[in-house]
Amino acid sequence: MRALLLPLLLSLTASVPPNVPAVGTLFKGKVLNGMKGDSLSFVLAPDGKTVSNVTFTGYWPCDGKLEQQRAAGPAKGTFAVSGGTISGRLCEPPNGGATAWCFSLSG
Repeated sequence: MRALLLPLLLSLTASVPPNVPAVGTLFKGKVLNGMKGDSLSFVLAPDGKTVSNVTFTGYWPCDGKLEQQRAAGPAKGTFAVSGGTISGRLCEPPNGGATAWCFSLSG
């Protein structure tokens, strides 16, 4: 009985865990052409083809005055990266509208 149990236990412990997706690289930086303390962060995918989790923290002009945004950015979606250049536009809600927040990145 022990002879049969040992190979079974070895096969269970030697199994390979399921593939875990690679984690992207988080980048954080200051916004140089904005207000003092403004910052931008994003995650570059491991394959270098998309950027996600874009977050702006700082002051944003809105309706003629400055409003402080603690973490503004699209909740879903990615921006395309090609040849080291990013470009794209994401809106929430996706169909836009008068009250939509749209985020455009290029450069």
